[in-house]
Amino acid sequence: MITYFYNGNTNQWSSVVLPEHRTTDGIMTNHIYMHRGYPENETIFYSAYQDKIFKVDFTDGMSVDYKIREGMAYARSDEKSILFDGYDGLFYEFDFEFDRYGLGARSAVFCDTANDIWYGYSALSKSFSTLETDEDPYYCRDTGYIGMVTVDFISKCYAYNGLGGGWVELIPEGNHVSGLLGKKTILITRSDRVYAFDPEVNPTDTRGNDRYVPEEFTLSQNCPNPFNPATEIRLAIPITSNVKLEIFNIMGQKVKTLFSGQLEAGRHTFTWDGKNSASGIYFCRMQADNFSASRKMVLLK
Repeated sequence: MITYFYNGNTNQWSSVVLPEHRTTDGIMTNHIYMHRGYPENETIFYSAYQDKIFKVDFTDGMSVDYKIREGMAYARSDEKSILFDGYDGLFYEFDFEFDRYGLGARSAVFCDTANDIWYGYSALSKSFSTLETDEDPYYCRDTGYIGMVTVDFISKCYAYNGLGGGWVELIPEGNHVSGLLGKKTILITRSDRVYAFDPEVNPTDTRGNDRYVPEEFTLSQNCPNPFNPATEIRLAIPITSNVKLEIFNIMGQKVKTLFSGQLEAGRHTFTWDGKNSASGIYFCRMQADNFSASRKMVLLK
């Protein structure tokens, strides 16, 4: 059996030869496809971002579960688990079974309870952050850029920050009412108060009723990245400054000036809509006083 893939960005066909399985099924997003056959359990991943086919073998006859979310995917069995970062075509193999709901669009969280290690993976930084703990996870979930693991029913939570990296312990007070995990925010409702986790703010900052003021100039990586057609660009400035935010193509030609003027101290978000630009690599450059920084962005249509 031959499976063919067509990539509209490269205008190329690719194919892979597979056994004629007794049963087959596949799932896909806009840029990722997964296929699993049974009983041979030959599993393939196709990444339109990389225009490549990747193949993984599981033991014949085993039950293999799999899931896909935007550019991320996993396949798992009692024998092993595979995490696939389709944005860059990266594979990671583990000898334990992943949590079913631990896969997000840009990050993932999984708990190895046998060795008391929790893993958080960021598709932005292509890196793992681990947390060693003997606490038993009750609930493990990821949907976007951050993940959450709860213990002792929901009396305590750990948040994985896929934007900045690392784990944060959250111990909300009061009786539990509900919890909500979004792509970039965690909300925990107690009987008399609501807690919010923002991955782009240091959890040790004391904010009270005052507006949060950053300690330094920063230009964050755009989200999402790769993107089609729009992406958000966030920056932070510690003092009122003259700021210029520009987009350049790979040839160094200016494509767009997103902002040029004075901004107050704080965090600011801008959106670049690349609907009129061609697919490719672009750079966002921020200039403010004596500070200058740039971020690589990938527009993939």
